[in-house]
Amino acid sequence: MGKRSRSVFLFAFISVMLLFNSGCSSSKGSSTSTTTGMPLPPVNLTVSQNTNGVILTWTASTGAASYKVYQSTKSGGPYSNIASSTITTCTVTGLSNGTVYYFVVTALNSKGESGYSNEASILYSTQHTSTSSAPTNLRAVLAAHRQH
Repeated sequence: MGKRSRSVFLFAFISVMLLFNSGCSSSKGSSTSTTTGMPLPPVNLTVSQNTNGVILTWTASTGAASYKVYQSTKSGGPYSNIASSTITTCTVTGLSNGTVYYFVVTALNSKGESGYSNEASILYSTQHTSTSSAPTNLRAVLAAHRQH
């Protein structure tokens, strides 16, 4: 092997080794980034409506000290930070009837803030299904039964 072909071989070998030993690892099955220590984004964000507003819930990120809740009226944002939480649920109030809202959540710790969670949306409505009550102002009328 000539000097030039040994150099090309050595360069290719070093490049492949650097690629496989770059310090990056799969985050599958992990809840914190192995390279930065920052928490990964929360997952399984859901939104449901109750009489006070909407309730957001999500799965915790290991290592997260707190969470930030973001809201938008457009899918994909831009989002505005509307709340912070140290638990994995948040009630959002003060919403406008007939408006679709989009929510995302991030996880925070001393190393920084994660990316956004999955987006969850809801069409907020103040029109609630009411329970029927018994009718009022009724009067009983006795019908005479005639015998033949």
